[in-house]
Amino acid sequence: MLRLRPDVKVRHGGHRYVIKTVVDEIWAYCLDQEGTNHKLLKIAELKPDDDGESKPKLEEVVAMSATRLAVGDARAELIRGLMKMANRTRSDVEAVATKAKVNTATVYRWIERWESAGSSLALVPFKRGRVLETKMISKEAEELITQMIETQFLTSQKITAAKFIEKVRKACAKIGVTAPHDNTIRMRLARIPGVIRATRRGSRREQEKFTATPGTNPQGAFAQSDYQIDHTELPIIIVDDKHRRSIRRAWITVVIDVKTRVIAGFYLSLDPPSTQSVAMALYYAMAPKEEFLERLGVQAEWPVWGKPKTLHADNALEFRGNGLVYGVRKHDIDLQWRPVEQPRYGAHIERLIGTLGIELTSWSGATFSGPNQKREYDAEGMAIYTMEEAERCIAIWATKIYHHSRHEGLEKRTPMGVFKEELIGDHENPGIGLPDRPTDPNRMIIDFLRVEMRAITPSGAVINTVDYYDDALRPFVGEKNRWNDEHKGLYMFRIDDRAICPIYFFDPKNKCYEPISYAKKDRKVISTWQFNAARSLVLAKGKAEHNEDDIFAAHDELEAQAEKSANTTQERRKEQRKIENERSKKNVPLITGVKASESAEAATAAKPPSSPSTEKVGPLPTDDALPPRRNFSSRLIGV
Repeated sequence: MLRLRPDVKVRHGGHRYVIKTVVDEIWAYCLDQEGTNHKLLKIAELKPDDDGESKPKLEEVVAMSATRLAVGDARAELIRGLMKMANRTRSDVEAVATKAKVNTATVYRWIERWESAGSSLALVPFKRGRVLETKMISKEAEELITQMIETQFLTSQKITAAKFIEKVRKACAKIGVTAPHDNTIRMRLARIPGVIRATRRGSRREQEKFTATPGTNPQGAFAQSDYQIDHTELPIIIVDDKHRRSIRRAWITVVIDVKTRVIAGFYLSLDPPSTQSVAMALYYAMAPKEEFLERLGVQAEWPVWGKPKTLHADNALEFRGNGLVYGVRKHDIDLQWRPVEQPRYGAHIERLIGTLGIELTSWSGATFSGPNQKREYDAEGMAIYTMEEAERCIAIWATKIYHHSRHEGLEKRTPMGVFKEELIGDHENPGIGLPDRPTDPNRMIIDFLRVEMRAITPSGAVINTVDYYDDALRPFVGEKNRWNDEHKGLYMFRIDDRAICPIYFFDPKNKCYEPISYAKKDRKVISTWQFNAARSLVLAKGKAEHNEDDIFAAHDELEAQAEKSANTTQERRKEQRKIENERSKKNVPLITGVKASESAEAATAAKPPSSPSTEKVGPLPTDDALPPRRNFSSRLIGV
């Protein structure tokens, strides 16, 4: 993250500078290293300069115990006030040290660790001592318990824990597996999230007990303090790229800034909402938008980047996935779920989705909200927009119309006008300043991918019957994970559903991610939805016991069927999903093994260049139709 504050060292075009003041969301006034020349430099072209010092490597949140996290949170609360002080003195630090009952030098070390790492996780105490050698239950027993929890415990029958343990013991004896201790099974039951237990076992009162219920609808204390995220199915029919014939409606995941109503980012997909679409939407919300707009061929400004303080979401499963929970914890984002069946707590995002829906009813291929509105309109026959064209038009609508339209909830002001006033300020208020700017946002997305915990055997790691292996796993073969508090013996892997190969192994020694490919190198790289389709075909043939050879053989069979019936809507839909998957991987590349200690420039240089689209798609708004914008270029902040 690039800190856009005075006296921060930066690099530009191979030269070093120091930021003297931030002019606006585009320019920064900088002084060169020799202290002789001042220059006005574009913020988008600046890189952080740490004088060769590498940032501290952080453990993953999943590897930290609740006790250690609590200590880190307590330390963060003690020095949070010091971190906000522009000119803190030693007496300020000594006062905190006295309150914390530690040496003043200790408080200085806490401040240095937080500032250097850019995350309060740096204050979590290091793990000391040796990990106790504990016996792990067999893989077969673990899988059996997991399956029985899903099929027999989390049901409306509401069997007791004692009855469930008895069932597990009988099932283990039947398949010849040593049954775990009763306490082990009880621990597995205790780890089930309360809201999932209550929902699956049919207790409405218990659901209310375990669901977050903030007292008021969040209004946002300042710009980018509160984001809301949600999905909806677009009310227009999408056509495929090849035949330009209708396939289906697309889904959109939108992120909005509550205070200013600015759209922080969005993500289009042909697949229903998932943890992957949430990760992609958050990526687009936190990343700078220049490359995104250039790729779409949209000439507009969208100066929204950086991390929110709080993220509000509903109670859908994709918002409770481990990838999102671990990701927001690592980036110091407070994740809050809305009260169940109380949509007023998500009023801002719901209103935005409604506004977008009204806009789309004027597009060709609109489905409308019912037969009375649709009447004789042929939505499929009138559909003309591909996924990329729809994405481009929505980006134009967001940046050139919505952001500059007067809003009732903003006292007749525009979202972008309020956003700039909040950050840059006006003649009466100084503004809060620009947020830290991600310099390599593609690295950020891996923190929000879903997590799988697996043991590492001589043959590698197995996820969904597929074997993965790489030399990076060799030092951990047969070894218990001594660096992990919670999942002893298991190692963490991140899964990008756009491609099940590679997966990303978190090396606990070096604290970096390593890409791990198939053990059988000749396998085709497919997405998770393609894998699931192939597995469904295998199960439909009655092969309950199957391996990865069966899965990939079924995938080849599905591909052959697609070639024979390429003109059906279903096959056009499948083909377009593959096209969108490849486009997504091109626009937001998969991580290719850049270690945490390597420079951001090395990771950025590995990204393929983007190519803006030149195809025109239907009637688009013009710049002349936009309301005039205030010019903030003369405002200086941080002086």
